Amino acid sequence: MNQPKALTSLLLASSAALVMSTIRSPIGFYAGLTLLGGSVGVNRKEQLNNSDYIQALALGVNTFAEGWQHLFQVYGLQRSDIGEARKLIQVKHLQKELSTNMQAWLETESIKGEWLGDFSRRSQLVCGVSGDGKTTFLLWQLAHHFQHQPNLHVTICDLDYGSAHEGSEPNWWFHLPRDRYIRSTYEQIRDAIIAESAEVDRRAEASQDPTHARNWQPRLLAIDELIAVTDMAKSRGKDEANALISAFKNVINRGLKQRIKVICGIQNLTVTDTGLSLAAQDSFNTIVLNTSAQKADPLRRLGVEDVNSIIDRVKGIQGLGARRLGVVRINQEISIRLIPNLSVSNIELKLPVDETDPLEVWSQQTFSESVMAEIEHLAEQFNAKEIKSPLRQIAALCGLRELRNNDPKYQRVKQVWEGALDKVGGLTHA
Repeated sequence: MNQPKALTSLLLASSAALVMSTIRSPIGFYAGLTLLGGSVGVNRKEQLNNSDYIQALALGVNTFAEGWQHLFQVYGLQRSDIGEARKLIQVKHLQKELSTNMQAWLETESIKGEWLGDFSRRSQLVCGVSGDGKTTFLLWQLAHHFQHQPNLHVTICDLDYGSAHEGSEPNWWFHLPRDRYIRSTYEQIRDAIIAESAEVDRRAEASQDPTHARNWQPRLLAIDELIAVTDMAKSRGKDEANALISAFKNVINRGLKQRIKVICGIQNLTVTDTGLSLAAQDSFNTIVLNTSAQKADPLRRLGVEDVNSIIDRVKGIQGLGARRLGVVRINQEISIRLIPNLSVSNIELKLPVDETDPLEVWSQQTFSESVMAEIEHLAEQFNAKEIKSPLRQIAALCGLRELRNNDPKYQRVKQVWEGALDKVGGLTHA
């Protein structure tokens, strides 16, 4: 606990209030503002929490009470209960007031989330166990990158695509077209990582030519449950694992200069599980979420020196009602950050058109807002068992006269239909 710094912060704030209330002039205002700024600066620099302030206040009150108790004893007034009563009343009253102020600060910080922009500028590791909000954070990061880079090339690697823990919604990655964005088998994921590494090499080689244009299309490789992927590689032999990890390291170590980022969901930061040394993990901005932020091992691997102090602060903040937080490393600086309410349920991504793919061009032209609204209305009727499968009707709506399984356009119609069923809560697909 940081009692001296907390006491300094409180004294500065109290002095500011006293000066501003007694010296009613511009001088008093600016003097008080200067003292108040010092108090806020100490709070932010030392990352003071509720426990720090309470212990500092208790120390001051206890010392004050002990002084009076000593005077009573010196003059023969044996009233030891007076000191204890004073301590109890004062500390309880001040703790209630401080908690209220702290709660207001938490709510304000939760809304801001200004640190998220800095966090997104590099590749990212998102560490958390089930229930920590890892999937939500990954989805929000994906939406953030799409929003700020409309021509983004994305590859999503998810061995458990469409699966979910009991009581949770399946993660369909915003229902992005599977053939274009999703890799859901180990072989597909391995090939995607190796292909991304080859793209890093290609761009690096091309950049050596001073006449070559460097306006590279930004690329994002998203891997959910990285450890599961590396475990599968290890099960196929040492050579397979080494090739995969080598390609992945090439992307994270050199990709940023070639406009290629990686975001990974991970359950722990153990070197043997991830295949990434602590030096390799330094290439990432990293967040350790919620319950994982109360564990010593991931915090040590993150680079936290005083682990127990950070855990105490995390528990103290969570005790005030902040259920979404993380210990964050951004450009090697470590801090505790509150996570805003990152709602992804209402996000609809506007995807860039791959103009080199005729099927993508056709899809963008065909599935307009009005057509999608009609398809979702049919999905609701189908789920309510009011109609039979409307696939033939949807195909006709999209200009297809025949339903042929070897027709890529018809396959795309089926994918859109399944996405509509998932969106409106359907469990039985046509």
